[in-house]
Amino acid sequence: MRQHGINISNRPGNYPFYDTRFEAPVVVQYTSIGTECSFGAYSGVFGSSRGLFGRCSIGRFCSIADGFVIGPDEHPHQFFTTSMVGYVKNVHGWDDLRASWGHNRETPYVRFDQRSKVLVGNDVWIGADVFIRRGVEIGDGAIIGAESVVTRDVPAYSIVVGNPAKFVRMRFPEHIVERFLDVHWWKYDIFNIKGFSFDNVELALDALEQAKKDRMLVPLALKAATIRDLWHDWAIQQDT
Repeated sequence: MRQHGINISNRPGNYPFYDTRFEAPVVVQYTSIGTECSFGAYSGVFGSSRGLFGRCSIGRFCSIADGFVIGPDEHPHQFFTTSMVGYVKNVHGWDDLRASWGHNRETPYVRFDQRSKVLVGNDVWIGADVFIRRGVEIGDGAIIGAESVVTRDVPAYSIVVGNPAKFVRMRFPEHIVERFLDVHWWKYDIFNIKGFSFDNVELALDALEQAKKDRMLVPLALKAATIRDLWHDWAIQQDT
């Protein structure tokens, strides 16, 4: 996978689902990855085996620190019980165990939808030990402070922190944010733009806008693949 620009280090005994999608280059270190996850290019997930992804989509150029929990499974607080015995068939094999004891199940299972994803935009920085509830959307350019508990959507280019996470301030003045959201820089190859400067926001935006006006802004042409795709390619190589 590393030869494709995909650097993954998993928790021992935990491997990504076949439908996990990676856009190279990307680094995902020592995490537990659930089903239906995707990771955008130039994003880095860094840590020491204390990260957990539920269903989620991570944009490009994101930085995620250690200890996060993003989009974990939830339980129905409005049901008779929050236990999974009400909505997961034969959870942990308990129905089979009951049957072996001579007890049949008469109570029907109830549908509980857990398919909502966490949507993380582009250029998002998520600090250490952050919890993000399932279904939350994090806007482009947002920053989430360490140990925050995020239960609501986070606006683009805002900074939030705390438990529960609360708005602190915007990263930039409104007119600068509008320029960021208009140019969508993460869609393009910013590494070959003349006059671009990472430490001078307005100069960089000027260069991007001029390149866009001159039709010189080139979209990023990157490869994306699922674990299934990579496994299939590897198997073909072994056969040949």
